[in-house]
Amino acid sequence: MKGARTKIVVLMLILCLTSYGYVRAQKSDLIRLKTEDNFSKEASKYLYEGFQESTVYYRNGGSLRARLNYNLLTKEMQFVNLSGDTLSLANEYTFLRITVSRDTFYYDLKKGYLKMVATQPGMKLVVQQFLKVAGVDKIGAYGQSSGVSSIKNYQSYSTGNGPIYKLDVKGDIVFSKEATYFLMDPNYRTLPAIRKGFLSAYPKHRKSIENYLKQEPVRFNKEEDLKRLLRFCESLKEKPS
Repeated sequence: MKGARTKIVVLMLILCLTSYGYVRAQKSDLIRLKTEDNFSKEASKYLYEGFQESTVYYRNGGSLRARLNYNLLTKEMQFVNLSGDTLSLANEYTFLRITVSRDTFYYDLKKGYLKMVATQPGMKLVVQQFLKVAGVDKIGAYGQSSGVSSIKNYQSYSTGNGPIYKLDVKGDIVFSKEATYFLMDPNYRTLPAIRKGFLSAYPKHRKSIENYLKQEPVRFNKEEDLKRLLRFCESLKEKPS
């Protein structure tokens, strides 16, 4: 074996970059990167175009102002220190919420950072955004992309205080931007924003919700549909069960 590099099957990479078993992800833009690109400096891996004015609110009542950006690849909130190094926030369990520009994030110990996209008196709609490996075009003869989308292994390295992963192939790596939605109650407990999740969140109104879903179909991977369903569910609390 050449050098001391450790090769690890790509299954671990995919597990790192995808969410959990009940994921219903909304596919959007595709990002194509070349393996020779420096992932640690690649701007397209961030949610925002630049580091934004932000405030971290702690559970003990304290707060801290900083310029932050959300890394879609590592699912971490990052900042640039005085030395110019990009680092990730630590001790996330102490956070109550984080405001980045006009957005609000909550930290879930299992799911990571969740951005609020809608709020009602009794429930919030939040989203986990991330990048997932969609495929790799390997370089074939004459230095051209072969179009083969199999991924065999990768070599890991670290940027700041969080791990990111570099594929051990030559070619273009294609990432897809993904979004997974959840319901969050006033105690910050989450449920997947799917049919079962809504019925569990509003158990007294199951029949009304089921009738609504029959008459007004909801695409559970579409943000506007989920907002509409959340508004309907909240309106039921004003009516007799």
